[in-house]
Amino acid sequence: MIGVDEAKKIINSNTVKLESELIPLNKALGRVLYTDVFARIDTPPFKQAAMDGYAFNTENTSRALGIPLSGLSEAGNTQQHPLLAGTTQRIFTGAPVPLGANTVIMQEKVQVKNNLVWVEPIDFLPHLNIREQGSQLAKDNLAVPANTRLHAGIISFLAGMG
Repeated sequence: MIGVDEAKKIINSNTVKLESELIPLNKALGRVLYTDVFARIDTPPFKQAAMDGYAFNTENTSRALGIPLSGLSEAGNTQQHPLLAGTTQRIFTGAPVPLGANTVIMQEKVQVKNNLVWVEPIDFLPHLNIREQGSQLAKDNLAVPANTRLHAGIISFLAGMG
């Protein structure tokens, strides 16, 4: 019987570390990541709606007479437009939350009539349905460690990071 240190010496003297190579992601399935991968950007890169609904600022908006609809924030757009005080914007999942909004109330919790949006008091709460910038992965944080075997989920995650 041999000791751990001697076993490691035997293993290290009889193995060769492979060199790294750059390959396209579509050829990476089943391969092993050679080095750590760090996030180059925050994910999500901006405050983002977690569902379809309406963006509000609960602190400067009165629900008494209905809330005027003042705009639209669509998924695929990366610019955050300001929310006019006392108004709401229609917003879709993945879209940037308008500047000044502090909540997204899901579409099933509101009523829309004549360009006015009505929300019940019980549903008009701050900090709902918003993914904060960097909440999934912050810039410069470890995204995938070295020696990870690459499967479809990790490959798509890396592709999404660019």
